Amino acid sequence: MNVVTQVAKQIGELFSSLTPASRLLAALLLAVTVLSLGWILAAGQGASKTYILGMMTPEEIHRAEKAFGAAMLSEYEIVNGTRIKVPTAQKAVYLKALADGGAVPMQWGDEIKASLQSGIFDPPSLISMREEVAREQEFAKLLQRMPQIAFAAVEYDQEDGGFAREPIKVCSIQVQGFANQPVDTTVLRRIAEQASTYFAGIRKENISVLDLGTSNIYRPSSDPNSPDENPVLAAQAEWEEYFKRQIVDTLNQYGAVKVAVNVELDPKLEEISETLKFDPTGVAIQSSTSRKDSESAKPTPGGRPGANPNALNNPQSIASAGLQTSK
Repeated sequence: MNVVTQVAKQIGELFSSLTPASRLLAALLLAVTVLSLGWILAAGQGASKTYILGMMTPEEIHRAEKAFGAAMLSEYEIVNGTRIKVPTAQKAVYLKALADGGAVPMQWGDEIKASLQSGIFDPPSLISMREEVAREQEFAKLLQRMPQIAFAAVEYDQEDGGFAREPIKVCSIQVQGFANQPVDTTVLRRIAEQASTYFAGIRKENISVLDLGTSNIYRPSSDPNSPDENPVLAAQAEWEEYFKRQIVDTLNQYGAVKVAVNVELDPKLEEISETLKFDPTGVAIQSSTSRKDSESAKPTPGGRPGANPNALNNPQSIASAGLQTSK
């Protein structure tokens, strides 16, 4: 105790001997040291937990919590409703609890593989039905991986069209957002587009997507003049979704935020202008010149008919013989 008192007394005397500026600097250094130690301790505590598995659906999270409860494990943490953090030193214990409770998330294709493991005496219709149900479950799991989807259910059915007619295929999808929040129409449209490629041979107009939170039904159309196929509206929805995602990602550190974005686009996709001007000064576009020369010849007027005037030895006839030309 005396040693502590002496050390404290020496520190007090040293602090008293400092100038005011030195005292302020010493206080700031002490504060920085304390804050640094606190940050190191907090970081050390945060690093004591680690994530297990990857992103999980709400159903998988629920099964994992049941498995942890059965194994009497309670030091886990649910992050953003999609990840699980457990103590690093007990990671193997938590994984064993998931395996023992049958709560390990199935991988892509496991449902289909399980449906194909049938008996040799099972009829083909039963095998086909199992595979169809497995494909529905796999597609629902894919939808639940989307950021806005907390629950998804898929129902696919087809009806025989009769003789020489194609079968009628329909698909009904039900989705629900986290905390019953409405799902954007852009997301519903993308789900319908994915369903048209996931299930072969299905028409777009035979697909419906129901938002359980708002009772809003989205049904695509193959009509190029429909609002869903309007390029301006589609571009507007995509830009709104893009900016909304950027804002939400930026404000995510402040907790759950609600963001509404409105984008105004110029409806003119393409504009072409043409100007025609007339020059007031006349300019000949084409000119031509032609010239024609002609030449004619005729004999001089003759004398009276008869042998005497036209005699060969008549000097007057010989002198006047000749031609008269003109141009």
